[in-house]
Amino acid sequence: MNKIYATRIVFFSAGLIIAAWAPLIPIVKEALNVNTGVLGILLLFLGLGSIISMPITGMLSARYGCQRVIITSALLTIISFPFLVISQTPIELGISLFFFGASIGTVDVSMNIQAVKVEKGFNKNLMSGFHGFFSLGGIGGAAGMSFMIYLGVTALLACYLMSFLLVILFSISYSGLVRSGEKENKKYFSLPKGIIIHVCLLCFLMGVIEGSIIDWGALFITTELGMPPSVSGLGYVTFAFAMMLGRFFGDKLVTLYGRNKVFFISSISIGLGFLLVINFGVLFITLIGFICIGLGASNMVPMSDGHNAIDAVVDIAARQQLDFVFLTEHISCHPDLPLMENKLILPGIEITTDLGHFNVHGPARGLDMNGLAYSSQALIERGLAMVGDGLGTISINHPMMKPWHWLYRDMPLHRVNTLEVCCDPTSPTWPTSPQSAEDALRVLNAMWNARA
Repeated sequence: MNKIYATRIVFFSAGLIIAAWAPLIPIVKEALNVNTGVLGILLLFLGLGSIISMPITGMLSARYGCQRVIITSALLTIISFPFLVISQTPIELGISLFFFGASIGTVDVSMNIQAVKVEKGFNKNLMSGFHGFFSLGGIGGAAGMSFMIYLGVTALLACYLMSFLLVILFSISYSGLVRSGEKENKKYFSLPKGIIIHVCLLCFLMGVIEGSIIDWGALFITTELGMPPSVSGLGYVTFAFAMMLGRFFGDKLVTLYGRNKVFFISSISIGLGFLLVINFGVLFITLIGFICIGLGASNMVPMSDGHNAIDAVVDIAARQQLDFVFLTEHISCHPDLPLMENKLILPGIEITTDLGHFNVHGPARGLDMNGLAYSSQALIERGLAMVGDGLGTISINHPMMKPWHWLYRDMPLHRVNTLEVCCDPTSPTWPTSPQSAEDALRVLNAMWNARA
């Protein structure tokens, strides 16, 4: 199966099973005869399971491939789902929620790793569309479960029917999932640093928002608004519908208006939505609030997952009125250059070593690694030789930014065409960026004065 279609099915299935739990919460609460305080503590076990499983999912996906991890965790999710309504005591429910949360958390992370790999492989903005299918699954899960409850189907039978559907969906997607893991002996887990911390906080806040709608939206409608259980899933249905619309159009919005504008407007929409839900107590206005929250939250996580795909180069070059663009990758030339009217696209390659990084712009030939001595000096010299007859240029990257500053002392300055002076100093991806820009400016100033 095509990898894009398989990834869409997995996202749809994950949204389906998570949303199917939402309409069951009032039924489970009533069956166990617990108050909202106890229920709140029990729901924490779902999040606890996810928190424990998510950090190790990246390691498992890298080692065993997305296919094994997704299918195994999906099977565990399907098995644990009926136990949420079978549980006879709060302790049993807490244990069931923990395993359900751990398995669905593993599916969540591994399917996003799958999505990132597929997006990079096809060189397209696909992430928002994938998450749109997650929201579409959310609509189907919440609406389908609510409809079965309305028809008088027991909660347990509804769980079995939903589980059977999931078995079919994951079986269909199996052949299109990424099979192989990473073969390199690399470090699979590390503490987040720099901008990664910001992305983690953003994903955490979005998880809190979506989790509050899933876990408490149905109870809010039944207890605060006095609606029957058969319509308890209506809040999440409207929320997921808005999420779906936002995500299906999110890629185009980000391309047209940029990530910053979309992020700002989305934040305002989320805040407005919560104000409408909390303050009016009317079902119609509450649903409008859920729609605002869904629209605002729809592209927050997708914008944090995929970044600067090939298509974005076209928009950046057009807005900056550039006549030419060098498109570089680490140790590889990009095989699929975008078509741009009245602009020259030139290939480039970035040579990355422990003695420094530099770009070869417009290389005359490829970089043949066969028989190359395993040393930074040999790699740098081979990279310099790629320029050939003065047709290309050499540009030193972030020469003062530790720990990736330039250390290769045998590099004659006459072979260097340009130096990177400012390396994202205003919104740094690494904390040393602002200082490294200042240091590089001082070096450039000294060179300028010496030449004068």
